[in-house]
Amino acid sequence: MTQGIVTPQTQALAEGKLSRDELKSLMQRSDGPALRHLALWVLVLAGTTMLITLAWNSWLIWPAMFLHGIVLVHHFSLQHECVHYTVFRTRKLNNIVGQICGFIILLPHRFFRYEHCDHHTYTQLDGHDPELIPMPKT
Repeated sequence: MTQGIVTPQTQALAEGKLSRDELKSLMQRSDGPALRHLALWVLVLAGTTMLITLAWNSWLIWPAMFLHGIVLVHHFSLQHECVHYTVFRTRKLNNIVGQICGFIILLPHRFFRYEHCDHHTYTQLDGHDPELIPMPKT
């Protein structure tokens, strides 16, 4: 007889540390927190863009560009989570935000979704995993 997969949630249920009702309330998905985080993210992006604008003709452009670059690079993380449909409750909202992030970082969202699904299907399989970088021979 096979035993089911043990996760922190199933273990907490089995040990009586968590009731089914408590688990249900923890697993409720909502767009509210993600939309608040997204609004904060847009404000940070606007802030670093404003820093670049204000520092355009001075040596401060370099630190401003560095900060802005950090913010832009993290768009990939948001797009990655949108591919997994874990940011928002609805697929539509995940797709919209993923498309916007892909546009900003020049990585088409649909292409990345297909490639990333192949990565999860063939993880670490040489010649099949599109995200696997081969080790050098020497």
